[in-house]
Amino acid sequence: MESSSRNQTKVIILGVGHANQLVTEVCQPAAYRAFFDRVQPDVIGIEREPSAFLRADFYEFTHEQQHIILPYAKKNHISVQPFDWNASMEEQQLAWGVADSEQLPFSRTHSAFKPFLSFSEPFTYENDFFFSEKQEAVDLINGMLKSKVGEADFPRRFFLYRTYMQAMRIKHIAQSAQGKTVLIVVGHLHKPDIEQILKTNEMIELVPPSTYGYPSAAEIESHFELKDASFIMAFNLLGIQSQFIVERNWLKNVLEKLPSEHLFEKRLYQIRFQQLLEDNKQTNVIREYKELAEEIGWKERFLFQTFGRMNDRIDSYYDPFGNVSIKARIYIELAREFAKQDEHSKVEEMKAHILDCTGWSLEEKLRLEGYWEEYVLSMQ
Repeated sequence: MESSSRNQTKVIILGVGHANQLVTEVCQPAAYRAFFDRVQPDVIGIEREPSAFLRADFYEFTHEQQHIILPYAKKNHISVQPFDWNASMEEQQLAWGVADSEQLPFSRTHSAFKPFLSFSEPFTYENDFFFSEKQEAVDLINGMLKSKVGEADFPRRFFLYRTYMQAMRIKHIAQSAQGKTVLIVVGHLHKPDIEQILKTNEMIELVPPSTYGYPSAAEIESHFELKDASFIMAFNLLGIQSQFIVERNWLKNVLEKLPSEHLFEKRLYQIRFQQLLEDNKQTNVIREYKELAEEIGWKERFLFQTFGRMNDRIDSYYDPFGNVSIKARIYIELAREFAKQDEHSKVEEMKAHILDCTGWSLEEKLRLEGYWEEYVLSMQ
């Protein structure tokens, strides 16, 4: 690889919307892999604090980190370096009243520190792969970071200091990779300020990501992976996002790519897709769910779960039931359908069946009970 002028380190800062890869075709996971191929970086920097990175501990919602960058870097023998920064527990407690902002609440409610992730608006600005480079993005971000009065100003002050510390860690990454190419992948909001901080550093050459161009359709298609289909379908059809805007035509194409080897999972998505998005909804959803449930055992897992971070929770960051088995999920969907028809005894029958057959811990069962009314009885 050609080194930069005066032996500078070439630094490309790509702004992203965290988990945006799962809701928009333009920013889908395969587009990132194809873009990485174009850049050919020697190092990829990811937005994670170093000590957490060493523990393989990531933010739940940073799909681009653990599910795109890390596997890509491992496959292509590329160094990955963390550059994020976080306040100490004492500082977090003083400012937020929460000692560990990454600690998950027992149940994710609307008022919880970490509610379920979904995108309620079209947010077309993030659907542009190179959005962060545009002046409208800079103006939008600057508007969000206007000074506030009193204690309410802490999030802004913290964000700016965090971004400064990110820039300092990126500087050190660039120094250790002198004359090479470093790709930094960071949340949209951080990019403009990081570049402002680093632009006067003589050993760094900042290169706009758009210099490399958006990958062609053929490039993107060649980088599509089976796990992408599972993640995308689950996020849009099973998670909270299913109640909001989804890219129907793209989802239809993604669903077709899920092979017959994963028949049970694919069939669940097909039923849910038809139920939510098809104009002609003549199918008997309850009958189809029942038939599918009879064909599958309780231990069959979703494909995306084999790649995800497994723990003792039934929920995930975007779905109250994101870590249950396929069969348990079918019974949850059946309960929803019976609830729509006011067949309350059958709703309770479905819940009892799940609680009796899953082998869950008391904690898992309590979470199901806690989520049941809002996310089963009141959700489409």
